[in-house]
Amino acid sequence: MRRWEYQSTLLVMGGNSVSPGRWWLRQMNEQEIPHWKKAEPFPSLATYCNYMDEQGWELISISYTHSYPGASLLFKRPYTDGKISKT
Repeated sequence: MRRWEYQSTLLVMGGNSVSPGRWWLRQMNEQEIPHWKKAEPFPSLATYCNYMDEQGWELISISYTHSYPGASLLFKRPYTDGKISKT
């Protein structure tokens, strides 16, 4: 039977009049990413999904948050070698 590993992420939207609509990765597997506000943002959710796809992750769910502009994404990929990747 095939086994899967999962990764949940929270991206928040921000920006200004010069660069609106950027997406910052704020949480991974319910853990806050240190200094996430200083990281390079993704220009779109599609760009982030393509980045994850390059690492073997498949998007299986997305939901938008109502409390602030953001999106929760859930990815999966095959579980191998008895090790679960943290990235």
